[in-house]
Amino acid sequence: MLKQKTVATLLFFTCLVGMGYAQSVQDNFEGTGTISTWAGDDCGMDPAFSNPNIDLINPSSTILKYDDFGGQY
Repeated sequence: MLKQKTVATLLFFTCLVGMGYAQSVQDNFEGTGTISTWAGDDCGMDPAFSNPNIDLINPSSTILKYDDFGGQY
Protein backbone atom coordinates (compact mmCIF):
# COMPACT_ATOMS: atom_id res chain seq x y z
CA MET A 1 0.00 0.00 0.00
CA LEU A 2 2.80 2.40 0.90
CA LYS A 3 4.65 1.55 -2.32
CA GLN A 4 1.55 2.39 -4.41
CA LYS A 5 1.13 5.75 -2.66
CA THR A 6 4.81 6.54 -3.18
CA VAL A 7 4.63 5.71 -6.88
CA ALA A 8 1.42 7.73 -7.29
CA THR A 9 2.97 10.70 -5.47
CA LEU A 10 6.13 10.57 -7.61
CA LEU A 11 4.06 10.33 -10.78
CA PHE A 12 1.93 13.29 -9.71
CA PHE A 13 4.94 15.52 -9.02
CA THR A 14 6.66 14.42 -12.23
CA CYS A 15 3.60 15.48 -14.22
CA LEU A 16 3.34 18.72 -12.24
CA VAL A 17 6.97 19.64 -13.00
CA GLY A 18 6.46 18.72 -16.67
CA MET A 19 3.55 21.12 -16.94
CA GLY A 20 5.77 23.88 -15.58
CA TYR A 21 7.85 23.66 -18.76
CA ALA A 22 4.84 23.89 -21.08
CA GLN A 23 4.72 26.83 -23.45
CA SER A 24 1.76 28.71 -24.78
CA VAL A 25 2.13 30.03 -28.31
CA GLN A 26 -0.42 31.83 -30.41
CA ASP A 27 -0.41 33.81 -33.60
CA ASN A 28 -3.13 35.87 -35.19
CA PHE A 29 -0.95 36.70 -38.24
CA GLU A 30 -1.59 40.40 -37.62
CA GLY A 31 1.80 40.97 -35.97
CA THR A 32 0.71 40.70 -32.34
CA GLY A 33 1.24 36.97 -31.73
CA THR A 34 3.89 35.19 -29.67
CA ILE A 35 5.51 33.54 -32.73
CA SER A 36 8.00 35.85 -34.42
CA THR A 37 8.75 33.71 -37.49
CA TRP A 38 7.30 30.67 -39.20
CA ALA A 39 9.56 28.04 -40.77
CA GLY A 40 8.62 24.94 -42.67
CA ASP A 41 10.28 21.89 -44.17
CA ASP A 42 9.58 21.17 -47.84
CA CYS A 43 6.48 23.32 -47.97
CA GLY A 44 5.10 26.51 -49.39
CA MET A 45 3.98 29.18 -46.95
CA ASP A 46 2.20 32.46 -47.50
CA PRO A 47 1.63 34.27 -44.16
CA ALA A 48 -0.25 37.11 -45.87
CA PHE A 49 -2.80 35.10 -47.89
CA SER A 50 -6.17 36.87 -48.23
CA ASN A 51 -8.78 35.30 -45.95
CA PRO A 52 -11.40 33.71 -48.25
CA ASN A 53 -13.97 33.37 -45.45
CA ILE A 54 -14.05 36.37 -43.13
CA ASP A 55 -16.58 35.82 -40.33
CA LEU A 56 -17.08 36.41 -36.59
CA ILE A 57 -14.77 33.54 -35.62
CA ASN A 58 -11.92 34.68 -37.89
CA PRO A 59 -12.31 38.34 -38.87
CA SER A 60 -8.66 38.65 -40.01
CA SER A 61 -8.07 39.99 -43.48
CA THR A 62 -5.10 37.62 -43.92
CA ILE A 63 -4.39 34.00 -42.98
CA LEU A 64 -1.46 31.59 -43.19
CA LYS A 65 -1.63 29.42 -46.31
CA TYR A 66 0.44 26.25 -45.94
CA ASP A 67 1.07 23.78 -48.76
CA ASP A 68 2.81 20.60 -47.59
CA PHE A 69 5.04 18.90 -50.15
CA GLY A 70 5.86 15.86 -47.99
CA GLY A 71 8.69 17.09 -45.76
CA GLN A 72 9.50 15.78 -42.30
CA TYR A 73 7.62 18.54 -40.42
